[in-house]
Amino acid sequence: MNIKEMLQNFGGKITYHYIDSSRSGKYMKTPEILDTRLRLYTKFKYPQGLYSHQVMCIISLLNGHHTALCTSTASGKSLGFCYPAMQEILNNSNARALFVYPIKALANDQIAKLKSLATDLALKPDIVRKFDGDVKATDRVEALEKSRILVVTPDVLHTTLLRLNDEPLYSRFFENLSLVILDECHTYSGVFGSNMAYVLSRLRQVCQKKGSNPRFMMSSATVGNPQEHLRQLTGIEDITIIDERFNGSPQFEREFFMVQPTRYLEGYTLDLMGELIQQNTRFLVFGQSRQQIERLVESFRLKYPKYRSKVEPYRAGFTPTERQQIENSFRKGELVGLVATSALELGVDLPNLSVCIILGLPSTKSSFWQQSGRIGRSNEGVVIVLRTDSAFDNYFFNNPEKLYNKPFEPLVINQNNEPLMIGHYACARAESGDFENPFLDHRIFGSKFSGLSQRINEFDYTDEILYTKDPHFEINIRSLNDPTYQIVIGRDSQDPPIGTITYSQLMREAYPQAIFLQRGKRYRVTKISFTNKKVYVDARCPMYSSTRPKGEVRIKERFNGRILQKHWGSGVTIRNTTLGILEKVSGYQIITGKEKEDVEYAQPLMRYFVTQGVIIHLKDISSLSHSAVVGLTTALHNIYPVFYPCAKEDIASYAWAKAGEAGVFLYDNNAGGLGLTAAAFDRFEELIKQAYENVVNCEYCLSHPQDNGCINCVVANRWYTTNVKSDRQAVLRLFEEIIDVLRRILPRSNQNGSENLPAKSQLIKEGHFGRTMISDGALVFTGKNQEGVILSSQHFQSVGEEERLYELNVQGRIVKFMGRSLTLVQGNLEYWCTNCGQEGIERSEVVCPLCGSQL
Repeated sequence: MNIKEMLQNFGGKITYHYIDSSRSGKYMKTPEILDTRLRLYTKFKYPQGLYSHQVMCIISLLNGHHTALCTSTASGKSLGFCYPAMQEILNNSNARALFVYPIKALANDQIAKLKSLATDLALKPDIVRKFDGDVKATDRVEALEKSRILVVTPDVLHTTLLRLNDEPLYSRFFENLSLVILDECHTYSGVFGSNMAYVLSRLRQVCQKKGSNPRFMMSSATVGNPQEHLRQLTGIEDITIIDERFNGSPQFEREFFMVQPTRYLEGYTLDLMGELIQQNTRFLVFGQSRQQIERLVESFRLKYPKYRSKVEPYRAGFTPTERQQIENSFRKGELVGLVATSALELGVDLPNLSVCIILGLPSTKSSFWQQSGRIGRSNEGVVIVLRTDSAFDNYFFNNPEKLYNKPFEPLVINQNNEPLMIGHYACARAESGDFENPFLDHRIFGSKFSGLSQRINEFDYTDEILYTKDPHFEINIRSLNDPTYQIVIGRDSQDPPIGTITYSQLMREAYPQAIFLQRGKRYRVTKISFTNKKVYVDARCPMYSSTRPKGEVRIKERFNGRILQKHWGSGVTIRNTTLGILEKVSGYQIITGKEKEDVEYAQPLMRYFVTQGVIIHLKDISSLSHSAVVGLTTALHNIYPVFYPCAKEDIASYAWAKAGEAGVFLYDNNAGGLGLTAAAFDRFEELIKQAYENVVNCEYCLSHPQDNGCINCVVANRWYTTNVKSDRQAVLRLFEEIIDVLRRILPRSNQNGSENLPAKSQLIKEGHFGRTMISDGALVFTGKNQEGVILSSQHFQSVGEEERLYELNVQGRIVKFMGRSLTLVQGNLEYWCTNCGQEGIERSEVVCPLCGSQL
């Protein structure tokens, strides 16, 4: 059965067919600048010569230029930087090279290739050493003593190499560092990329301190803004870019089928997998979430028990040993298929793949091309894109040419995130060796970062990380204020973990008593230890039950004098502002067949963070029902990844409506924000129109008008439980009213909001001296996944604003927090007067009872 017949016979409608044509390789002679040993090796190993982009890269690097290779997946980028590294080692007995890979699996792949190349060049393979979190302390010492090429992950570069740069072995390494290789640079975007930019600035600062000036070599998949992205990432202005125009690698033909299943998506996918295994056709399936791929593997093993050993899940959160076992089993042919998240987008070498099934389009073209690029490396390949219930799929299945013809999206790095900047300042200060007067070169870090020193010494910032002995361990560079927990079977914290999960993922997937899937096996979460960062699970759990969290979200605007606002009369207003977000899981629902049971926790799970976002305020519009506003919010959230390049999970949304007015929140789903939702403020009219058109043209709703709304357009599918069923027609009427207001009235802009939303500085100017304080004895959430009881508080001057410093009892420990970090859970709020210092004033008071000042 050929692929086209298989897709149709199992109940799929092919809506679009695209062919990515094959191309021949372009070769160039081995450059004379290479060492004789490398030229002889190349003549033997690659008699046709090297690909044109590889030769250009080698020449550029060996001529002393910072260089980047930005070509497609499987184009042989690694050879372009391995050769210059080996040349440096051959010609300079002291030279060291640092290879940085975003994930351990990639590092392991490249170590084997580097060792093989070293052996072929009559070098000892031991000159190549791994240095990551899995390497024991004694082996790390040996790696520093004997290695010439050190292969690391960004995490260990951040927490260990830079932190210990003044210790003799580490110092010697940095003194002799001549080449830094950064592979898969397209992964350094968003939170990870913003953190990595500071890690690399710190690396350059340490090298400057040690007297070295290494060249940087970067590789990346094709992206929309390679020069700008790599400049932001490394801080280096002059980078030679060798992009897809110069790609000399050959390519096999790939066929793309966009398919609308005419039956249940999961069942259709399972049957495709079963048929491919029967034909012994090696394949990948890409899903969009960790638990989705786990459920798919579990369902496949139930439906096709004779093939249960032929398929494994692959995602972040597995142990290194598990990942290695899965990869090796696939290479040996013991596995026929892998069901993966985006964790497998990166260049782990998996040979002889023929078919890639993508369950719903990823949110960027770069990610789509990375996933589809896993096949067709050594033979022709087929990519099957299955349509899911998402606005993103709805848009591009209706406009398939745009998917293949649109430009690659620019990558996002934001170094203006204040919590991120302060955290890395604390690390850079520790690395400088001078705590009181650290030298941090403004040419490397920028003047704003370097200028933090004076403000911190004057106590303008009170962040706890600034006064921590080892701040490096407080920063997870892959997330912001989102700690990682280990998953352990049983109750013994000494048992080895079976995986990891972040706290935000835990709230959705591994909350107490949740049924949690790991490598296709079911576990019940029995306990969470916040102190030890452990999630304890038990393999004994119901086979045919599932759980979902009972979550809620609360949002409060934080007035900090940096509010931008546009309004169209009194009807429509949008503000770009700062928001405080409290996410709470108060219990869970267990589902068995048609039966549902709600269970409440004695103490909820909570997560608090401050971020950037927009508030859309609607007033005096006739269609302001709660369900219509929720549907409008859902439509805006759904279309946002089409409107602005980001993953849907990188942003979040919320809505409220009451008494003739309503509010819509779109915000960055991470602490401090990355500026992702700022585009909604800048291009508001465009966003509204694009979301409206997506709802109008929803294919499912046009063919099923009786449903009056679906998950593609206006029906919410958020993780928290305050969803309502939205009426599509009511949502369309609301859109039309908003569009009419935007058309009829010219917008007016101002800063610091309107008279109804005064900034603190405005309150002081107008003579208002009342500030809110939390009463002693109140229960508060600290923002570090813990609750505490207020013991006392005192006035604290912070960055020109009146603040309070609170003393809390947290699990028997006395700790201090600034008021801006706390969220009231239970207890009272009071006023304190900034004019005379009187505290404990009832909120009902208008003037201070001591000095008479207006509150």
